[in-house]
Amino acid sequence: VESLNASEKMRDLFDAGAELLRKTLPVVPDDLRANAEYMYYLGFFLARCSETTYNVKRWYLAKSRLAIAATEAEVRQYLDELEAIAVDEMRNAEATLPAVKADSRLGWEPSMEYMCDPKRLEWKLRQVQRVIDSELRPYRESLRFNHDVP
Repeated sequence: VESLNASEKMRDLFDAGAELLRKTLPVVPDDLRANAEYMYYLGFFLARCSETTYNVKRWYLAKSRLAIAATEAEVRQYLDELEAIAVDEMRNAEATLPAVKADSRLGWEPSMEYMCDPKRLEWKLRQVQRVIDSELRPYRESLRFNHDVP
């Protein structure tokens, strides 16, 4: 939980920093504007990465609680929580798209050959939706069979 709180704080600080940069853009001289916009997109991208880290930790905790849930009410609660986290992460990925479209350098990490570009974000959106549709919802629907067991 301490790690989750630290991730939330990190996300909030990156968001605040990106917002400060965004607010300065209207007063940046024209000859510096392109670099200022790149700096803003970098800060915004870091905030979105921090949001993903936060969501991954939330997902892990909720999934762990689901695995040991003792009642149907608990199972439903954790399934609802997981779906909400998935939706949050989809919104986060969608919010990231304009930044990676504006600056293709964002999200590229050469030592691990990692990339974050529109194509990969759109893949992520499909994958997260698949988890909602093919895992979480069927799990929830299967609970109706619990009532037939003596």
